[in-house]
Amino acid sequence: MAAVMERTATPQGGVLTLAYGGFPPSLVDLKSRLAANIQGLKPEQPGSLWPKTTIGCLQDRARLTPDQLQSLLNLSAAHSQAFASFSDACLEVDRAEVVVYQSRSLERSLSLQSVPLQGRPLHLDANLPSREQQSNVQRVMAEAEAADYWIDVSKDGNRRAHYDGAALGVTLVHYIVEQGGQCRGSAQPVLDAIRAFRVAVDDALPDLYHWFDDEALHVTLRALIN
Repeated sequence: MAAVMERTATPQGGVLTLAYGGFPPSLVDLKSRLAANIQGLKPEQPGSLWPKTTIGCLQDRARLTPDQLQSLLNLSAAHSQAFASFSDACLEVDRAEVVVYQSRSLERSLSLQSVPLQGRPLHLDANLPSREQQSNVQRVMAEAEAADYWIDVSKDGNRRAHYDGAALGVTLVHYIVEQGGQCRGSAQPVLDAIRAFRVAVDDALPDLYHWFDDEALHVTLRALIN
């Protein structure tokens, strides 16, 4: 039940994310079976309905101006084109981690259990995400084209304190980087792209964003307790 996901860059709300083309069928099936078989599981939150890696957030009390937002949109468009040029344009999801976290960024956690997914490593699900999955992502991405998008991203919330502050929960994720700092095979181009995007944003908008540690970068598959 391993899978692959395509990727692109985008600013979204008060955070910066690396968005993927959609959950492939095997991961959609996994999420559906979790919802059907775990009693007391709360309805899925909107943030995990489309696959992404949150890479950074605004510093506390920071607020984007319309010009700064346009700079971010321009950078995101340029870096998305760079992602499209990668010869290996997919992220292999061959395992998941159950994380008991102490902060929403997952930079602090109490425990982590790695779970290999069936089919690893030779039977990756190379099927493209369904049209519904692709539409979910495209719908979120299209929000940035709205005339009033700046009003939404300039609102308070989703700043550094939100992600760094104490918050206890359990989530199912796929980490891009192994605990210990080693990058997972297919994820190296993803990590390289994230690092390049960080540098570009810091050059254009210095001291505006807080970046999450490499070892905390992940794709949320499903919140379990929050």
